Amino acid sequence: MKTYLVRAEIIEGFTQLVTELGQDPEALLLEAGLSPALVADRDRLLPNSAVMQLYENASRACRREDFCLQLARYQRPLPIGISRLSVQHAPTVGQAMSIMTDYIHLHSEGILWLMDSDGPQSWLLRDDRTAGRQAGFQYATLSMAHAMMAMRFLTGEKCWYPSALHFSFGSVRLPQRFNHYFGCRVEFNRERTCMRFPTSLLERAVPYHQPQLQQLARKHLQKLPSADRPLLQRVETLIRSQLHKQECQLETLAARLKLHPKKLQRSLESEGWTFRRLKAEIRLDMAEHYLKDSDLPLTTLADILGFSELSGLTRAFKHRHGISPQRWRRQHSQHFSGTDGD
Repeated sequence: MKTYLVRAEIIEGFTQLVTELGQDPEALLLEAGLSPALVADRDRLLPNSAVMQLYENASRACRREDFCLQLARYQRPLPIGISRLSVQHAPTVGQAMSIMTDYIHLHSEGILWLMDSDGPQSWLLRDDRTAGRQAGFQYATLSMAHAMMAMRFLTGEKCWYPSALHFSFGSVRLPQRFNHYFGCRVEFNRERTCMRFPTSLLERAVPYHQPQLQQLARKHLQKLPSADRPLLQRVETLIRSQLHKQECQLETLAARLKLHPKKLQRSLESEGWTFRRLKAEIRLDMAEHYLKDSDLPLTTLADILGFSELSGLTRAFKHRHGISPQRWRRQHSQHFSGTDGD
C-alpha cells in the first residue's frame, strides 16, 4: 500500500488534549510509531497511516469516540499556508472551495475532496483512498471538523453550521455529541461522508479577499494539481465521485474530460488499465470500507456500489479475497469498542 504523507501540524493540540483526558500522550505516540521529537516540527511529513492509527488508539484510550472533534478545537482553519493564501485570493466562497478541492493535499494526499450539487443544495464530499485498509473514523471526523472551520473562515460567520452531515461509518454511542458539534442531526451508515449546505452560499464574497496578494497567490495556484494532473488520477477522482450514479460510464466520464471514449480507453491502456478494471478495483476498495467501518446491509452495499444483484458483489469480493463479504466483515470490523466518559 502506498504511503501517503501529512504535515505534523495535523497533530497540533494532541499532547494537551490527551493529557487533559488523563492519558499519556508520549505512550500513544510511541504505540503508533511516532515520538514527541518527531512531531515537534509542524512542517515535518509523517505517514498518514501512523497518524490515523494514533487517533484511533487515542480515542479508545481516552474512551472518547468524539476524540478528534475535541482535537479540532485546538487547531486552526486552513492550517496549510498555500491554501490560506489561495482562498484569500479567491473573491467568492465557490471559487475558494474549488481551489481547495483541487488542492488535494489539504489534509493528506490520500484524501479527495469533491463537490456535488442538486440545485438548491450542494455537497462537499470526502473520499479516502485508504478507506477499507485501515481504521479511519477519527481522521474522517477531524477532516469534517476542519471543513466546517474552513467554511466559517470563508463566510466570516463564526457560528456557521452545515444543513446536514453524513458519515459512511457505523453509528456512535453518543450521537448527540456530534449533533451538538456540527449544529445539525449527524447521520451515520450513509453511502458518503459529506457536508450539505445551500448552493447560494457559493456566490458569497470571501471577506478576507486581499487583491494585493493576487500576484503572489497566482504563482502558487499555477502549481495546483488541477487540469494538468495525471489522467489516471483524474479518472479515478471522477469514478469515486460518480460511482453511486448510473452516469459512471466510460462515455459519460470521457465527455466530462473532453475526450473521445476511445482516446480515453487508449490512454488508460497505456497506463496498464482499462476503464472497466479501474472501476472494478475502486468499487471493491469502497466495498472494503463499507464492510469494515459501517453496519450497512450487504444488499444496500451492492446497490450503492452499482451491482445489479448481491451475487455480483459476492463473486467479485471472493475473487479478490477468496472469502465471502460476510466473513471478511466479521474478521475486519473496526467499530469503536470503548466506553465514552462523561
